[in-house]
Amino acid sequence: MRPASRWKRFAAVLRRTPLHPQWLYREPRTDLPEVQWLPDPGWLLDIGAGDGWLRVSLAPGWHYVAFDHPEVGRTWYGARPDVYGDAAALPFGDATFDAVALLEVIEHLERCDLALAEVDRVLRPGGVLLCSVPFLYPVHDAPRDFQRITIHGLRGLAKRFGWQILSERPLASGFRSIAVQFGVGLSSAVLSHQASTSVYRRLLSVALLPLIPAVNLFLAMIAALLPDVPSLAGGHVVVYRKSRPEVMP
Repeated sequence: MRPASRWKRFAAVLRRTPLHPQWLYREPRTDLPEVQWLPDPGWLLDIGAGDGWLRVSLAPGWHYVAFDHPEVGRTWYGARPDVYGDAAALPFGDATFDAVALLEVIEHLERCDLALAEVDRVLRPGGVLLCSVPFLYPVHDAPRDFQRITIHGLRGLAKRFGWQILSERPLASGFRSIAVQFGVGLSSAVLSHQASTSVYRRLLSVALLPLIPAVNLFLAMIAALLPDVPSLAGGHVVVYRKSRPEVMP
């Protein structure tokens, strides 16, 4: 097994333990039951596809089209999608796809309104949009991190485009989101301190790492004991269905 493959497997295992800064986030690529809302197999457009991880979650029969931005997908992540382009100007015809995925992507869209209008255009009537966004989550992939959207904003999209909401759920709700922010913040600080010329500061920062699993476990316990706090959601997953036009008698 190549070293890169071994590291990837180790990272995947670590991600499922309290040792990981994002243990309580459960990002869609590790847990996406919403695929059950997809219609019968057809054509699915995955915008911001990255390494195309969603493909393996689809039922047999789906025609999967990976789409990504050339700067982010190719330059940053080495992604090799089927199509490169700008989500604000999708190179596809009207009503082409039975489903569209926007998973952890909206925050990176500089022209978000135009991109959502494009999604509505290429989605067939009755088609499904799988959408996930962070909310209380640190800035990432800077400088291409432009916005956060509340659950009320996501519901507003349904009204704006005439979409039906099939399901919605929080990612790392309540005190779990605090644990995620603490873990990501501390690990980022430790990494930045490794460039310090002070050996003392480097060692001290590393010595703080055990706080990550301790805080993860503590806040997971608090979250289990206390009522949920919806306003503290780390993110949201919403499934929309594009309305079919009414047939006049």
